[in-house]
Amino acid sequence: MDLDILIPAPPVPLDPLPRLREFHQELDAILRIYREMSDGDWERPAWFFVGPVHVRTLFLAQFADNVFHERDLLLANRRWTGLDPEHAAPLVDWFLRELRPASFRPERARGLTAAMRYRLHGAAGGEWTMTVRDGACRIEPGGEGRVDVTLVADAETLVAAAQARAPAWVGRLARSLDWSRGPRRAEETVAAITGTTSLLWSVARRRIRVGGDRRIAARLNRSFWHFWERTAMTAKNIARG
Repeated sequence: MDLDILIPAPPVPLDPLPRLREFHQELDAILRIYREMSDGDWERPAWFFVGPVHVRTLFLAQFADNVFHERDLLLANRRWTGLDPEHAAPLVDWFLRELRPASFRPERARGLTAAMRYRLHGAAGGEWTMTVRDGACRIEPGGEGRVDVTLVADAETLVAAAQARAPAWVGRLARSLDWSRGPRRAEETVAAITGTTSLLWSVARRRIRVGGDRRIAARLNRSFWHFWERTAMTAKNIARG
């Protein structure tokens, strides 16, 4: 029997070059803005979905988002070879030590005292320890001391899940359901579906593993702003002026 008849041929990937060229043109335009800034400009106040930040944090947030935009384009065409360790290492360190604490919402963590260890492997792997105490969150490199929760993951998988990345078919499904919470929250609905799916899929495949006190782990998760909450957070910050 001819097995080729039973095994469907893989779909022919789309040529990514036009999309990549458009993507790189937009990225170059963003970089031109930042190249013209002075050192002092990097520390000026800015605003991101999580609230007030420095311009440096805003730039890195845009940079990380664009890294994963390019990753998604290459994944769709089977050309992604993984994060470059040299460039990914400072990005992952920033994600944990700067953006993650900026996403902390103290009003959701009243009375919570906990420590969590990140053990990341793959490109840009390493260990970091997060401490939540007295309404503040701090993350530092290193793996010393006792913790309540341990998270083991591939660094790329962790950042992708935090940015609500998911396969294209999930995005298409999410777009078909974006009406469910009203037009003003359409983007938030899509991000909630893709982000939840990405996280659950990574956990199911054991690419993200959480150990220790599950009750504290759930409480910690609720203590942070998530990407799919950006519509509500934007409205709140605008109202504050």
